[in-house]
Amino acid sequence: MSEFEEIIINASYKDFFGKITENLRRDQFIIPKLEEYDSLNNISLTKAIALALKEKDLSSKVFYGVEIKSNGSSRSGRIPLLRATQKNASIWKVSSRVEDLEKTTTALNDLFYFLKNHNDYSYPLPVKVIVLREDENLYAIQEAPHYRFVKDLIKKSDVILFSLQFIKKMIRGNKLINLNSYLKKYGKIFTTISK
Repeated sequence: MSEFEEIIINASYKDFFGKITENLRRDQFIIPKLEEYDSLNNISLTKAIALALKEKDLSSKVFYGVEIKSNGSSRSGRIPLLRATQKNASIWKVSSRVEDLEKTTTALNDLFYFLKNHNDYSYPLPVKVIVLREDENLYAIQEAPHYRFVKDLIKKSDVILFSLQFIKKMIRGNKLINLNSYLKKYGKIFTTISK
């Protein structure tokens, strides 16, 4: 990976599906090392994930953006991370702990329903994705204390959950990542230890 990478920032969700995507504002960011991910705050971690996935994404015509406007310029209505092609999109949010998952799914649902209610059929509705920082041993296997809660919440909310450990494993690999294959599996949890 290069030391610096450009990414779209502060654009509007609709702009990703127009004909002027190359004109959207971009900023340059330093790509953190994987070893630094655990020490980053959620905003910086979101940017780090976007930058790394952008470099490893198998899709050729895909755009990544951070702090994307869903409803005007309101900070509370910002999409932390958007991955978009002309035909599909996903909105991503990092959650620190299992205890924060309900709040995170609610925030993603609010963004989703705003986009749905204001859709003039000019853009696709997004898949909702959470990256969970919490240790996988707390929720990824049946014997884990939060297994049932996490599984039920993710399934009920039609969210896709990646553990941070799983994201780091994908990024660490030498192959390009076929994210489209993961983003079709609503209600699925991807971890390094689940079966």
